[in-house]
Amino acid sequence: MNLVGRLNDPRIAQSFVDYMALKNVQCHIATQDQYFVIGVENNSDLDAARAEFEMFAENPSHARYRSASWERTDSSRVQFNYGSSGTPLLHQLWVQAGPVTLVILAVTLIIGLLSQIGLAQDLFSMLHFPAPFDQQVSQIWRLFTPAIMHFALAHLLFNLVWWWYLGGRIEREVGAGKLITLFLAGALLSNGLQGVVVGPNFLGLSGVVYALLGYVAVAHRRYPALALPPAYIGFMLVWLGLGFAGLLGSHIANFAHLGGLLVGAVQGFIDTRQKQS
Repeated sequence: MNLVGRLNDPRIAQSFVDYMALKNVQCHIATQDQYFVIGVENNSDLDAARAEFEMFAENPSHARYRSASWERTDSSRVQFNYGSSGTPLLHQLWVQAGPVTLVILAVTLIIGLLSQIGLAQDLFSMLHFPAPFDQQVSQIWRLFTPAIMHFALAHLLFNLVWWWYLGGRIEREVGAGKLITLFLAGALLSNGLQGVVVGPNFLGLSGVVYALLGYVAVAHRRYPALALPPAYIGFMLVWLGLGFAGLLGSHIANFAHLGGLLVGAVQGFIDTRQKQS
């Protein structure tokens, strides 16, 4: 099989395969390590398939790709088996992430669990955003550590799932260094914006999660394997809008979400421009 490209999401890969089938180019999906690789059997189709994949990578959520699967009615339709029966859960967690993703996940989980057994106030006193800043300016870690604190289990689990899903993608495709950069910049700028605009009493990984979302939404043009189903991005943006509309309560760190989204999108834009230049 001649390699056309690779993606992290089998459903996005399937939409490309379906689209190419409408152009009478038969593609196949196979697994390779943690990726879903797309290939063609005929050498004569390779150049055309790669050219189409480059355009697909620019905007995999375009309507022409989403509708392709619905338009296919032939009985020979290529479909990939998404099932993972027989694969242990811990193995799936490992192969879909990386060391940095898992270390941050573990540290955040431990702090979250400690908060559930009576240590919440002690942890908050040690790790919260500087307040007042001029009295704690030497404790530089406080600019970052609100990101790893969660007092509510639902909040903790929601953020960790998104961190694992998005952070794992970025670490596997772009590298651990990029994920560390996004974590630090996302935590610093989201915490800073929330702290300056609203005040210091906030916590959670959500700002960093939005930084990862912003990066993936923009940088998939350079790294097609980062592409997400558009519904995922839409859900997170709607969630952001509901927060600013006040429909999620007053405890939501809306400016941390916004700051994280902006810093991730800017980093994604910079990386994409570097490829083009």
